[in-house]
Amino acid sequence: MEGKGRRPYLLTGLSAPIRALDRFLEKAARSPLPVLLNGEFGTETAAVATMIHGLSPNRDGPFVHILGAEPQGDPADWVARAAGGALFISEIEALSPSFQSQLL
Repeated sequence: MEGKGRRPYLLTGLSAPIRALDRFLEKAARSPLPVLLNGEFGTETAAVATMIHGLSPNRDGPFVHILGAEPQGDPADWVARAAGGALFISEIEALSPSFQSQLL
């Protein structure tokens, strides 16, 4: 999946956990470092990745989502397609060891 992440999801609520997540999103979006999102099934890490991208200085670049269980292309292609934007790999543990080593 490719597209422009424009913060399509808005957090709703005033609870301390929601405010903490919102602060994390803002901080992660400003960081030049990669972000590792780790969550159990159903925790919507793709939505969080999209929000981070939508808040980042690279929000006008592509948002490339690779599904690790069914990867298309090779890692060099993924990085090239995401240039100037964001690369999100979900289910990275499902990638074969050879794909994982190419990411390094």
